[in-house]
Parts: sequence; C-alpha cells; structure tokens
Amino acid sequence: MLKLDVEGAEYKIIEDCGDALLNVERMVIEVHAFRSGDGRVGALLAQLESLGFHYVLDDLHQATWMEPDEPPPFAICSTDKYIVTVFAWQSPV
Repeated sequence: MLKLDVEGAEYKIIEDCGDALLNVERMVIEVHAFRSGDGRVGALLAQLESLGFHYVLDDLHQATWMEPDEPPPFAICSTDKYIVTVFAWQSPV
C-alpha cells in the first residue's frame, strides 16, 4: 500500500517511479491541481493505466481559498483549482 500526499509532487513521483510502481498493489493519491506547472491529472491517470492500474476518483474539493488562473466556465465552479483522491489498484495475476 502506497499513500501519496505530497502537495503537487505526485505528478513527478508517479512519472519518475514508473516500473517500480509495479511492486505496489494499492495506492491512495491525493492529487492537487493548484499550479499548471505541477502536471495534469489526465496524464497521471494515463500513467497509472499504462502500468496496469485500475482507479476510482473520490472526494473532490474545490480549492476555494485560491484565486483561479482562469475563470471557470460553469457557475457551480468558483475556481479552477481542486484536490481529488485517487484510489488505484492492480488486479491479482
């Protein structure tokens, strides 16, 4: 079991660890979408998929304490910044 809550560094960690993650059966990742330079959630999820992980997303929170970089196109969204939890696992072989 691997738990990552590293305030935006999760993108680089998942990218850099690559094949080493094949030794991990389950992960819980708190993904921060605060700064455009950190990474993209879609790329992180694609990396997990390429390694054979399944995943579900849960616990989405808008980071309302942060000013948006761009105005969100939907009235229900007060910011373009958020945190989401990713639960990922590999199926037993």
